[in-house]
Amino acid sequence: MHRAAHSRAQVKFSIRSPGPDIDCHDACRSPGCRRQLEEETRKAYVVTENGIMFKHTDCVTICPVDCFYEGQNFLAITPDECIDCGMCEPECPINAIKAKDALGPDEQIFLALNREYAALWPNINAVKPPLESAKDYAGRPNKIDLLSKEPAGQGIAV
Repeated sequence: MHRAAHSRAQVKFSIRSPGPDIDCHDACRSPGCRRQLEEETRKAYVVTENGIMFKHTDCVTICPVDCFYEGQNFLAITPDECIDCGMCEPECPINAIKAKDALGPDEQIFLALNREYAALWPNINAVKPPLESAKDYAGRPNKIDLLSKEPAGQGIAV
């Protein structure tokens, strides 16, 4: 089944041995695929609700793989590029960065939001000043409705 799926997609692959040692491409979703298993077990980090309306960028220069992306009022980490080094988490002055396995039930949405917006927004790897309104939003709960889907530089950030 695994081989047939790849043949239909005309994708190069190799099988080192039967079972869970199958090695193929990133888009594979076949049971036992090594890369799929690695993706599912990799910790990865994401920016959570505390990051909305802040855009502190202290964390972006420490990232060894440049996996931060900049929106109008939020930074996103692409969990697919994150190498699980954890260097960004202590650099965040507002505790907005968490490991995906440390997300609470009400924070699970941020895994999907980080993945979605990182695919749309430009990469950021240099420090920029935080939003002027950052102090006004410190510790404020229920900010998800304020999250702009626009990339950095589009429209007016508060």
